[in-house]
Parts: sequence; structure tokens; C-alpha cells
Amino acid sequence: MPRISVEKRSRIHALVQEGFPSRYVANKENVWQIVGGSVKDLPKEGRPRLLTERDKRNAIRLLTSAVVSVTILLKKYLNWSVEDWRSVIWSDESKFKIYGSDGHQYCWKRKNEPFNERNVIPTKKYGGGSVMVWGVFHPLELEILYEFLGQWMGICTVPSNLTEDLLGTLRWHRIRKHDIIFQQDNDSKHTAKDTAEWFYHNGIEVLDWPPYSPT
Repeated sequence: MPRISVEKRSRIHALVQEGFPSRYVANKENVWQIVGGSVKDLPKEGRPRLLTERDKRNAIRLLTSAVVSVTILLKKYLNWSVEDWRSVIWSDESKFKIYGSDGHQYCWKRKNEPFNERNVIPTKKYGGGSVMVWGVFHPLELEILYEFLGQWMGICTVPSNLTEDLLGTLRWHRIRKHDIIFQQDNDSKHTAKDTAEWFYHNGIEVLDWPPYSPT
């Protein structure tokens, strides 16, 4: 849709037909230029917008949903004591590359400095491999309770890992499973039906966690 209104275009056309110079008409109507009867608007000021109106609406919807969810959880846990929080077992998973990095890597180089092999990171066939680690820690224990879950952790492997590793870790530290609350994020592996049923059948409460959480 043109930025110049139909009324303004009509006025410009009338002034041009009356014989006024194009520069005079352009200055009078605050447009960029008039060439051969074609009107060009003034260039837009500033950097062009990266987000469309739809992008803005989606961002507002997601932010609103996240804020509402966090507010509800804050009210739920507002009156928790330090002892209540001591019953929470916190967990998170992370991928570790055996060789190299998944992200960008940079090196400092002086201007006009010649190529140096030490600034190049060699590659490894098939990426060199990686491992996925799912770690947990409990405030009542001094050491970190962590478990190595192999090179890949899928939805189907989570219940078996919980049975072997989490329950085994609790027994080792003499922590009763009915006395803990387990925290995990909203990754699909954690919210899967098999995982939810495992916690239910083992009588372990799961801490509510907000969607779209950055942590």
C-alpha cells in the first residue's frame, strides 16, 4: 500500500498540470521527487524493521503466557520456607563434545598478519563424538549427584535411567524418594507420557516449571 494518500496525489497532479515546477511541488507537498508525473515519497528514516506485525503479536503472546505462568508459580511457592526448598532435587542436562565445539570459535589476529596454522582448528571425522550428561544435586548433600547417561538420551531411555541412576543415587545417600521434589525443565524428554508415568508410579513429586523458561 502506498504511503502517499490519494488526496495528496490529487493535489500534486493538479499543481503539475497548472505548470508549477516539479521541485516546487515536491517541496510544497513534502515528497521526495516527481519524475514524469510519478510521485516518490521521502525515504524512510532509520533502520528498517526486522519484525513483521505477526512476529510482534506472536512475541507478545509468548511473553504474556510466560509472565502469567511465572506469576502463578511465584504465588504458589511464595510462602515456602528454606526447609521446603531443601527437599528439591535440581536437574539439568548438557551435551559435551569430545573434540571441538558446536559453536563459533574466534582467534585474535593482527591487521595484515599472514596466515598461521595455529589459528586453524582441525576437524575430526564424524565430528569426534559427544556425550550427554544429565546431572542432579541435592541441597542436603555436599557433593554433586551426577549421572552419565551415554552418548544419546532419548525419550524412551529416560525412565530406565531414572530407575537405575536416580533411585540408585537416592539409596546411596539414604534419601527417601517420598521426601524429595524433583525439578526438571520442559524438554520433550521430561514431559513425555512415559516419564510422567514413571514419577507418578514411584510417588515422586515433580516441581512445577514455567513454559518458555530460559533456564
